Parts: sequence; structure tokens; C-alpha cells
Amino acid sequence: MKLVKSLLFALLVFVSGVALVPVVGLPASGFNWQRYADVYVPTTLMVNHTSGQPGSFFTITGTNYPPSSVATILVNGVNLGDVATDVDGNLIFVIDTTGSSSGYYTVVANLVPNVFTRFLLNQGEPQWPQDVIAPVFQLPPNIANQLIFTPIIHR
Repeated sequence: MKLVKSLLFALLVFVSGVALVPVVGLPASGFNWQRYADVYVPTTLMVNHTSGQPGSFFTITGTNYPPSSVATILVNGVNLGDVATDVDGNLIFVIDTTGSSSGYYTVVANLVPNVFTRFLLNQGEPQWPQDVIAPVFQLPPNIANQLIFTPIIHR
């Protein structure tokens, strides 16, 4: 039995070597990873200010979305409406926080791939005016998230 296993293993090694005969003499070029370096370009969604006073305007810009598509804008899970991407896959819109409560807001442009950005409304922050001409979405009142930090206790 041991002899049969040894012969089968030797036959496997021989067949593997024969399978490489067609590639003998080909140039030995390495994998050129630089050729693929710019293949993956991440989708981004950015806000112009990370915090502001209620009544502020926040400009949201997105890049590398599918071109000429429509993204649904969600803030803390609430649908604010739709915005179109341009032929390069970019989008821009403004969120008006007049009448909104203090807290954290997560903005999602719901189009594959989904990415998000966040901002904080707080009375102690500056009030930002609208700085671009773009579609404006009114933020509804009472949808703010409050973050609670609790300590971790180990025994």
C-alpha cells in the first residue's frame, strides 16, 4: 500500500512538471500592480461643516457615484427627497436646519454604494449661511440622535 501511494505521488509530480512545458521560454515578467492602482476609486459623501447651530445650512457633496443616476437622500432614516448625479457621478445638495433640534444627524445618499456623513447641531456652534446654489432639503424637527457614552465595567 505504501508503494502504491509513493508511485501515485511520483506520477502527480511528473504530470505537474509536464504541464509546465508549454510555458518554458516565456519571458519572466512580474505582476505589474501599478497598472491596476487606479482601478478602485472610493465613493465619498462629505459635509462642509461638521457642526453648527440650528438654522445653519450644510452643503453635502458626493463623488464617484453612478453617472446620471438618482440618489435618495436620507437623514437619520427620514427620506428628504431625491437628487441627481451628473455625468461624472458627482452630486451636491444643501440641508437647511431651520427649526431643527440639537443633536447628531447622519446623512446617506441612498444609491449603490451607500456612504454616509455626519454633522452635529448644537447651540454653542457657529451658524453657517448657505454658500452654494444647489437643491435645498428642509430638515424636519425632532429627528436628532443623541449619543450617550457609557463606561465599560469589567469584573
